[in-house]
Amino acid sequence: MRAGYKLHTAADFERARRTRERLTDDLFVVQCVKNEKREARLGMAVSVRAAGNAVRRNRLRRLIRESFRMHRQEMPAVDVLVTARAAAAKAANRAVFESLARHWRAIGPPA
Repeated sequence: MRAGYKLHTAADFERARRTRERLTDDLFVVQCVKNEKREARLGMAVSVRAAGNAVRRNRLRRLIRESFRMHRQEMPAVDVLVTARAAAAKAANRAVFESLARHWRAIGPPA
């Protein structure tokens, strides 16, 4: 994923975290806020508490990035923060992709 598609600064993460627009299910909490860029950007929070060891955390990060990459063109210019819940670490890849696809569709089409 290109560097331009990622949230980099603490301020970017905090701005996304403070938003009231929140989508949740058993696997993820997805928060998004409009940005001044022309494209959607992704930030992730996959904690040890939620996912466990580094192998599990990195697996979830890879799945989130891949799902975002596949749906990014269908999304408006928003900063998206995906926070993994404990159930995500045990979920099958297919369930993770389906959950994230529902969230991406709920965010909406490009403006």
